[in-house]
Amino acid sequence: MVGINYSVSVVNTSELPAYKSDWKINTAQWMATGGSDQSELQYITSLGLKPIIDIEMQIWVGGQIQDPISDYASYLKGLYAAGWRYVSSEGGRPGDANYMKSLGLNYVNYNCDQCGLWSAGLHNEAGTVLNFWEAYYPNEVQYMLQGAASGKPNGVLAGAWANNGGDNDILTNSINGSAPSYKSIMDSLVAAGHQVTDFGVWGGDASSRSENDVLGFTNIVQSLQKNGYPANGQPGPTPAPVSSVTFASTPGGLGMDIFVKGSDNALWHSPDDGKTWTSLGGNLTSAPSAITRGTGMDVYVRGSPDGVYMKSWNGTAWSTWFNLGGQVLAGTGPAAYFDGTNVTLEAVGVDKALYRKTWNGTVWSGWVAVAKVIK
Repeated sequence: MVGINYSVSVVNTSELPAYKSDWKINTAQWMATGGSDQSELQYITSLGLKPIIDIEMQIWVGGQIQDPISDYASYLKGLYAAGWRYVSSEGGRPGDANYMKSLGLNYVNYNCDQCGLWSAGLHNEAGTVLNFWEAYYPNEVQYMLQGAASGKPNGVLAGAWANNGGDNDILTNSINGSAPSYKSIMDSLVAAGHQVTDFGVWGGDASSRSENDVLGFTNIVQSLQKNGYPANGQPGPTPAPVSSVTFASTPGGLGMDIFVKGSDNALWHSPDDGKTWTSLGGNLTSAPSAITRGTGMDVYVRGSPDGVYMKSWNGTAWSTWFNLGGQVLAGTGPAAYFDGTNVTLEAVGVDKALYRKTWNGTVWSGWVAVAKVIK
């Protein structure tokens, strides 16, 4: 199992939540339209995704790459000032990646040998943090394997356009089960000992979610995740097959712990961003909700029967399940909040009213209705 980052390039950022939900992406590439694109950066970041801005047209100026990269210092510094830290392009001039690194920008390089882009040597520069291998033409696989030996992290980049002119054969192969396919390329990279960290879907400045679905990318991504390349930070098919992934996380002094309801209805826990998973048992009928409290953690779920159940970590060991009572509406789960002193727990009852229960550090209150019945 090789956990990798899934990314998608977008023009319409409003489509990102659906990608994140269905594809489990954790990187979003924005197609630069000029300026600092600050609103797009803020929105992508608000979704918990890593934003990368494509600056190809800015630093190429329509393909005129003989200009020194320093001619675009003002633009690049503006990106940094706005908060962008990752930039990408399909080529450039020798030294471009290192120059951008000197400005605080990390360069993601798009390699296309058939496009004649290797001559600049950006794939080997210190400023390049990731080499994406553009997977369109079968005869390029040999160059991918050659370039991946640079020691940089590698990703496979799929182009989201139909194979009408014979320039996207790897997409066709990935759909009909032939080789080379996206999976066979990644398998070859892994078998050769190269670090594969990413799979990206790039559709240029006209691609949409619906177009990507029509081209088969939803099925392709789901197949990759099922067959050896789970999304980074997400549970794969083992040890806890998950049919419907739901998350509760506890950012804080303990780091990022992830809790999911497994397809076996047990609570599964990862203390290390999805690298390892442990079953905490239980019979969940909702997504978990987790909080950090002091040196420990609490996890709350709707269980069977229909009440709220709690399991706690005291910094050393997990408690047994504790029944907090209540009757929670099917299809919903509890929400928990800790303000530094008190825990507030809320849930929708079977009468569709909102109920609240609090912990004052010593005892739990009873359930109290705090909102009218939801129609």
